[in-house]
Order: sequence, then structure tokens, then C-alpha cells
Amino acid sequence: MPWSHGLVTGTGARCARTETRALLLRVVVVICAACAVCAVRAPPIAPPAWVRRVARSVVASVTGGVHRSASRVEVDAPVGYDLYPSRCETPAVLGIVTCTKQPAGFRAWLSHHWETGFRYFYIRCEDTDDGPIERDVEAGPWKEGVRIRRASGQTSYFSLMQRQAAHVNESVHAAASDGVTHLLHIDDDELLWCPNGTGALESHLQSCLSDGGGDVCFHLQNIEASYEASSCDNPFTAATHFVLTPSDFTSYTNGKSIGAVSGSLRAHGPHFFTGRVVHVPAYVGVVVHYESACFEKWREKFAGYVASGELMACKPPAAAGDAPSPSSGATERAPPPSRTRTIPFRFYCDSMRSVARDATSRTTWEAWKRHRKGRRPLSVYKGRVR
Repeated sequence: MPWSHGLVTGTGARCARTETRALLLRVVVVICAACAVCAVRAPPIAPPAWVRRVARSVVASVTGGVHRSASRVEVDAPVGYDLYPSRCETPAVLGIVTCTKQPAGFRAWLSHHWETGFRYFYIRCEDTDDGPIERDVEAGPWKEGVRIRRASGQTSYFSLMQRQAAHVNESVHAAASDGVTHLLHIDDDELLWCPNGTGALESHLQSCLSDGGGDVCFHLQNIEASYEASSCDNPFTAATHFVLTPSDFTSYTNGKSIGAVSGSLRAHGPHFFTGRVVHVPAYVGVVVHYESACFEKWREKFAGYVASGELMACKPPAAAGDAPSPSSGATERAPPPSRTRTIPFRFYCDSMRSVARDATSRTTWEAWKRHRKGRRPLSVYKGRVR
């Protein structure tokens, strides 16, 4: 509601404005002095848990849950921050839902999340041989909690989100039957990393459930891996440096989410669930994206997109601000006027053009994925599979 004002005119108005400014200045000076005294005389005190929860809800409601800032993702907890706002007697039961297609390092992916505390895995395998997946599933203690669905003939970039949503919605019902309380939706080239341990994440998940009724979507930020070399065996152990600034990412920047399992919970696009959005600090939990972790998987992925015609959804190189593509190899046309969907990631379009010209060239993969600026060494992988 806007402020209401009395009517003041002429010299009286100028005097009133001057006196108001002077009064406000005195108030600001007093507040700053009091804060300085408190900072000197008292140790830092974390705000109450309910204050932090309200603040997180306000931020999420204003931003729609998307972290729009290009500032660095903070994986280090502030001094004095309470990492355990809730200590519930009943532990959370964690599950993961994912779609996979000929994954690299899948056993390591399972191992990391098992060690992180996840006990159920709802997996949709697309165009993937049964043998390797079954061996990875049978190789560890996670095998009793793995649920697999199979599909074939799925290659389109634009239909992926619909396939993911359908699989998530089916898995919500299975998760509820298994007793899962929280369901994370990520891809097979992503890990959930809890910089301060899974206990801090579980505490945050439990602390927000009593704030109100309805579905709850716990939204996580994401960071990206950078590579020293191409490694398809286990990209999760090969990558030791990570890019933390969203403006430098090669793919999405708006994170992934954990849904509090209920009968009404549904996918809301690939990055959210339905319901009230609660922001989870990155130093509690963050999604680590290992996009195009090795040259062979990069080539396979973008060759598939080229074969299914997705290059048509890229802007012409000059319009996208890229250098003109060489005339050799497959030609590229602008999307027809009737096709309004475009691929938003320059890395994807550059990669498709590169594969279309010369599928053996490593130049584009190395230019985008190796030795990237602003990267930071982090110890992310927690699995036992090496």
C-alpha cells in the first residue's frame, strides 16, 4: 500500500522536506553507531531459524525460485550460520529420479549418491544396452533401491523436457509407495554435493515442511565442472576444478530441485516441482553439472541432435555473435518462420556446427570445456568407485 501524504506547499514544503531529510540522516547515524558498538562488543549471532525461513521464502517468491544474479555461487557457509535449523527425530528418506542414455561413469554416479544418503533411484533408460546398466546396478549396496524403466527411439532435444516430466510424475507415486520423503530430479551427468554434509541438507528440508501446507519445492543452485582432460571412464573423479559464476556456464544456470513427496507433487519443468519454492543455500546443497565431460560423449550427444534436425533451431552464426562457420561439411539454414523454438545455449549450437563439419575435431570441445577461467578446485565426489 503506498504511503499517504499531507498537502504542503510553498516555503513550508521546502522546510518540511529539509527537516525530514535531517531527521532521517540523524536516525541513520544512530543506527550505524549502534551496529558498530554491537559488532565490537558482541560475537556474531545467527538470526533465528524462523527469520531465515521467511527470508528464503520472500527471495524465492520474488525471483520465482531462479537465481538470476551472475554473481558467484557461494559454497562456503558464512561465519555463524546455523547449518542445522531443525533436528527432527524422523530422518528424511531421499530418492533420485533421472533419465539416462548410455551414461558415462554410472556406477560412480550411483556410488556418490548412495554415500550422500540417497536410498532410492528411479531411472528411465533411453536407447541404452541392458548389460552395462545391470552390472552397475548389481555392483553395490544400492541395488535394492533401483527402479528402472526402459524406452527407445528418443533423441529430440525439444521433447526431452516432456519425457522427463512424465517420468518424474510417474516416479512420485512409486517414491511415495517406497516411503521416500524427498525426491531430487537431476540428470546422469550431475551430482548433488553437500559441502557441509548430508545432515545439514536434511535439516533444511525438514525445517521448512512445517511452515505451511501444500507442496514444497526445495530449489538448488548449480555449478559446472571444468576438465583437464577427456575421461569417459569416470568423469566425476577426473574433474577437480569447477566454475562457480553462472554467466560463465555453458548450459543452464537456474538450478535443479528437490520435491517433498506428496500425492499432489508434480514436475514443473526440468528445474522445479510444483508448490511453494524454498531456496536452499549452495553451502547446504548444490547441483554439480558435468556437461560434456569427455570428447566421445560430447560428439555422440551433438551428433544425435544434428541427426534429428536440432541444428535448425540455432540462430545463424552471425546473428548469434559467433564467428562464421566454414563452408565445408553440412550446410546450415535459419529456422523457418513457423518454428519459434530456439536452442538458448551458444555452446550447444557451436558443438552441433562443429560435429556437422568434422566429427573428429576436438577443437570446439577443448575450447569450451578445458582450462576455463575463474575455476576453483573443490572436492566434490564422495563415492567409493574410482
